[in-house]
This record gives sequence, structure tokens and C-alpha cells, in this order.
Amino acid sequence: LEFVMAGGSTYTFFSSPTGAFVAKVPPGTYTVKVTKSGYIERQKVLIVASAMSGVEIALSTVLSGDEWRLQLNWGKDPVDLDSHTYFGCDFVQHVSSRDGKSATSDRAGGLKATLDRDAALGFGPESTTIRNANKCTKVGCCLIQFKVHHFSGSGTLGGSGATVTVYRGSSVFATYSVPPCVGEEKWWTVLTIDSTAGMNKLYEGAKRRAPYITDLYKGHNSWATSFDFAQWSLVSWPSGRLGVASGLRLMDATALHRLDMVYSYEVRGGSLPAPATNCKDVEWSEDLANEQWAMCPSGSYLVGLYRSGSKYDSAHDGLEQIAKARCCFPEQAPGSTAAWGTCYDQPVPGTGEMKCQPSGGQETAIAGVHTLLKAGKPAPVVASAGGGVKHITSSGGVYLEAKYVALGVRTDSQKGKYGTSSNPPAGWATRASGSGVGMLADVEGFANDPAKKYRLEFFLPGSP
Repeated sequence: LEFVMAGGSTYTFFSSPTGAFVAKVPPGTYTVKVTKSGYIERQKVLIVASAMSGVEIALSTVLSGDEWRLQLNWGKDPVDLDSHTYFGCDFVQHVSSRDGKSATSDRAGGLKATLDRDAALGFGPESTTIRNANKCTKVGCCLIQFKVHHFSGSGTLGGSGATVTVYRGSSVFATYSVPPCVGEEKWWTVLTIDSTAGMNKLYEGAKRRAPYITDLYKGHNSWATSFDFAQWSLVSWPSGRLGVASGLRLMDATALHRLDMVYSYEVRGGSLPAPATNCKDVEWSEDLANEQWAMCPSGSYLVGLYRSGSKYDSAHDGLEQIAKARCCFPEQAPGSTAAWGTCYDQPVPGTGEMKCQPSGGQETAIAGVHTLLKAGKPAPVVASAGGGVKHITSSGGVYLEAKYVALGVRTDSQKGKYGTSSNPPAGWATRASGSGVGMLADVEGFANDPAKKYRLEFFLPGSP
């Protein structure tokens, strides 16, 4: 240890193997330099006024290129400040004295955080080591946040004099002091480290990743009935965050109402939640009818489609009935411009599932649609020709019969009323469940139609 007096003498001392030392120097202000082989040099300003005890100077071992060390020191009060490290996918891993002193995220390239030393009686130091940084390649999993919590004791976090010293390699990389404006707040977010491979960069304060999509948050919505009529079919997520379409399932190549499923990704990052607040409805009908690309505005993605017509309009139930698309922009940082990354064309089978494929190792979403119209006209609707109509009058009534329909009209005291109470002559159709002939057909069909292929709805004889 070297005690260097400002403009004066230098005094050198050596500690015991345990790190304890005794130093006798004249009163004054000193810069204390502490060195040890394999450790990062540490300097601390110390004012010596009289006999002192309990002076503590923490050293950090030399670190490798993918390691960081975060050291927390503070004053006498509050007695207990705690170090908290959050990392992994959506910060799911949490290291502190009360939440587990070590954790690893395999998805973040084996990123590991360890609370090496905890202190609960004032001053500190507390030490946290980050290992395997600069190896993360999974989007949404690479950020590390370090926070300080006022756990107990009088005084305030803003007045604690807390400092966080950041070590990297063989030197002090940065030092942060708690802002007095933190005041009585319980939390201070000190820094964020981006451990993405090739980055490994430090930022002061809280940072979040820009909006992104990942296979960790993928889902689907049924459009099985919403495409039956003229209305919107939309992507939705229970969280309320924006979801973007990443695939479609079409069960018929030409019938629009058979577009029955949309696949999607939930947009993560940015503000949480990040709802669909910046969306545009874009006319697509002309582009699709002309077999041209129908595109979302640059930087936006498909979240819904609006169809015209209905599934009952047999002449107009094709993909050209897609009239509009709803395209939404993910949240943008102030001053930034929305833009796509690399785009590619995804072939679509005539029927079945179409899902966007990863590009450059990252998930992708739909930004446009192109259709090929099938030539030809819908077949005209032609009435089926039935057998000849026959009729007969008997004591039980007047009977009319064709291939699929039989009618009975009374000739008794209720003359003219549909539905007879007696059977027609032999060889004529009767109800399957009994005698007589109803208004149109019995609910169980005709006796000469055991498969009940031609059963018709009807109202009961004599009902309003």
C-alpha cells in the first residue's frame, strides 16, 4: 500500500496474507494506492485526522475479456443497501442476497451472474461478477441491468453516498455515484450492459432493447368464422401488446372464407406493454385484383385483413375480395425512422400452412401479399330436375307428390288445410313416422328415403 500525501511524502506498507494492514502516517489527506499481483490497482482518498480503525479497501481480480465486476460501496447509513442483477430473456434471471446469489441463462450464451460478497452493516462493499458476456446471440436475451435497493436502515438512498465501480480487464472501466435526486426512492437503476456477441457495451441507467420478435412469443388466432362475412379479421394477444402476422392457413386455394388461421409473433422490447397505437388501413383490393404486390407502408407489418362479400356469394368469394389490410408500426425511438430489414419472397402452397421463415437467424413477419387469380367463371346455379308431379283426390284429401316433396290438403271439415290425417293411396309417399302427409315433409324424411338425404324443415300442420 502507498499513502501519497498531496504535494508531500509517500509512505509504503505491506498487508498480511489475509489483507489486514497497519499504517502509521502523519495527519493529512492521502491518496491510497493498493496493488497486488493478479488484482486491479485500486485508489482511494483517505483523510487521516487521528487514530483510525476499520478502513477497508476492496480489490478486484484481473478479469477476462468477457467478464465484468460491479462493486457497490456507500456510507454509514442506510445500514443495508442491496445489489440486484437482472439478465436473461426478458430479465427473467435475478441475482441478489435474497433471490439467489448465482444464476445462469443458457439462452443468453451461458451468461452468468454471481453475488460474490454481500454486506448488511453499512459501507459495503458488495461485489457482483458477470461472466460469459459477449456471447449472447438470442434477441431479447442479451441485456443485463444492475440496480441498488434500499433494503433497511435510516437515511435515504439519495443521501447514502453510494457508488458503483465497474471493473473490466485490468482496470476500472467506469464509476457511478447515486444522484441526490433519487432522494427517498427505494431503487436506483445504475447501469445496463448489452452482452450481445460483438457488442459487450456499457450504458448508464436503464436501457431496453428496441422492439423485436422471437420464437419465444409466437401464437395463432382462428379466423375460421370471421372471414365468412364482410368484416375485419385481426391478430390479437392476451397481453395487449402488438402482434404481427407471420403466417396464414388457407384450406382452399380460391375460397376466401377458408382462410381460417393466422400465425403471429408478439412484439417485445420497447415500452411494456407496446400496444398497436400507430396503425394504418391500406387499400389492397386493386393491387390484388391486378396480380400486383399489395404492401404495408415501409417499416410496418400486417396485423389484419378486411374482406368484402361473404362466403354465400358464390360468384365473389376469392382472394380478390380482400379489400383492406391493417398495418402497424412497432414503437419507434424518438427521432428514428421506421424501416424494414432484409425482405424476401415466401412461396405459398395452394392450400395448407404458409409461415415466414427466419432470415439471417432472426424471425420475420408479413409485410405484403401477392395473389394469382384463377381464370374462369363460377359455374351457374342450375335447378335440379325432379321426377314428374302427380296428384290424386281421395276421401282422405288431395295429394300432390314430386321426387322430393309431397303435400297433403284436407277435404274434410277443415277443407283446404295442409296436412292430412289419413294415408294416401298405396304407392304414394307417407310420413316415415306415421300416417298422412305434412306441410312439406316430415322432420324424419319420407318412407322412400331411408337415408334421409332430402329431409326438409317445415312447420307443423295447423300452426301459425
